[in-house]
Amino acid sequence: MRLQTSKPASRQTYKMEAFSLMYVVLHCTQALTSITMTIITDPQKIALDLVWDAQHELWQPAPDYRKARDIGLKALHKLEHPRHRANACLVLAKAHEGLRNWFIAVVYWKDCRDLYPAGFNKDMQSRLDICREYRDEQERRLNRSTPGKSNRS
Repeated sequence: MRLQTSKPASRQTYKMEAFSLMYVVLHCTQALTSITMTIITDPQKIALDLVWDAQHELWQPAPDYRKARDIGLKALHKLEHPRHRANACLVLAKAHEGLRNWFIAVVYWKDCRDLYPAGFNKDMQSRLDICREYRDEQERRLNRSTPGKSNRS
């Protein structure tokens, strides 16, 4: 028993299929271009994008804490809504933790808590407490190395 094969496609059929495929690719490319070329002009949305960029930097396997801090500061200065400012403070607190700048990390954790208390959870509180401990230890070391300076309150 022989298998029957269909008649080979004509050159015209191949041309039509290729044209259809090119048409689909062209429209998909145009759609992607229009999506990526959308220009955001609202300062609040730009600032929220900056917060996301800073968070994304902190999620990297080897984050650049200085870069995250700089981006977070740009965002914080532009944001108005307390919840969004709290999110920027959270990013800044984590960036300063990574930089081992415990004094400033504590300040940003407190700002985060004060700006949006409803979103401040136990994990955040424990991180604030840990930063305080590191800050106090750092302060004790500084006071031992520089005699005659008064303690901070």
